[in-house]
Amino acid sequence: MAQKQSTAGSSDTWRVVDSPPRPPSRDVRGEALGDLLRGCLVAASLSGCLPADSRPEPARVFVTAEPSEGTRNGFTTADGWFVRFERFVTAVGDVDLDGPAGRDDTSCNSYSEANYERLFDFTVLERSKVAVVYGLGECSVEWRARGPSSDTVLGAGATDADVQAMVAEGTTLVVQGVGVRQLDGLRKSFSWVLDDSYDIDKCATATGDGYTSVFELEGGESVTVPIVVSGEELFRLAPEDGAPILFDPFASGDLNDDGAIELEELKRLTWTSFDYQYLYKPSVFEQLKGALPRISRVAGGGPCEYELRDRR
Repeated sequence: MAQKQSTAGSSDTWRVVDSPPRPPSRDVRGEALGDLLRGCLVAASLSGCLPADSRPEPARVFVTAEPSEGTRNGFTTADGWFVRFERFVTAVGDVDLDGPAGRDDTSCNSYSEANYERLFDFTVLERSKVAVVYGLGECSVEWRARGPSSDTVLGAGATDADVQAMVAEGTTLVVQGVGVRQLDGLRKSFSWVLDDSYDIDKCATATGDGYTSVFELEGGESVTVPIVVSGEELFRLAPEDGAPILFDPFASGDLNDDGAIELEELKRLTWTSFDYQYLYKPSVFEQLKGALPRISRVAGGGPCEYELRDRR
C-alpha cells in the first residue's frame, strides 16, 4: 500500500521539476529552445532567471510501477490453464494531483505534474520510478494508463521500435503469451493490441472503506504510491474482484484451430455458448477490452475509478 514518511526540512523557495531524460536521438525538435532553458536552469542560482516560489514547503509524492507476480511469472486460471505472458508492454505516467472531487475541487494545492510517461515491458520489470509530484492538502493521485508518445521514457524491456509501432497504430497495450491446459497440454498462443487510454484515480482499499491513492499531504513529508500492473485481470470474467479468471472462453476463440487466438476471432465469438453468471459484454473481445482499465491499481488495494480518455 502507499507509504508515508517525514522528510522534514524547510526552504524559502520551491522549484519542483520532474522532467524525463530526453536522449537527443529521440527528438531533436525545439533543440535551440531546450538549450536556452537548460542554460537558464543551470544559471538560475546566479542569474535569477527563474522566479522565486514563496509557497509553503510541499509534500513529495513518489509514484512507482511494478508487475504482479502473475504478470511476471505466469498464473493458473480457475478452469485449469497455466498462462504466461511473453510481453506485456504499456505506458504509465502523466501523474498529477487533484482534489478528490475532481479538478474543480480546491482542497488540493498541486505544485507540479509529470507530463510524460514511461513505457515498460512488465514481464521483465521489477520496480521502477514513474514520476515525482508535489502538493499540499487533500489530494488524489491520478495517472494515465496509455500508449507511448513523443515524451515517452523507455523503461525495462521497452524499445524504440515499440514506441514507433505503438504511436503509429495508436496502441495502448501490446500483450503476447501462451496458455497451456494442464489436463492435456493443449497450447493456445495470443498476440493482441488494445488501444483505449484511461485516467486512473481513487483506488479503493482492500476493504472498500476508503482510498489508497488519496492523502492528506503535509509539508515536508514523503508519500510512496506503488502501482501494480496485473495482466491476469484481462481474463477476469467481469469487472468484480470476486469474478473468476478463466482462459477457456479465450481458447474457444481459436475458431480456425491453428493454435493462435486472434482478436478478429474474439470479435466474432459471442457468449451464447457459455453459461457464466458474470457476463456483461456481448463478445469475448468486448469483455477483454473492458478489462483494460482494471490492470493497474495501488499495491495491496482494490480496483480504481477510471475515465476513458483520448490519446493525450
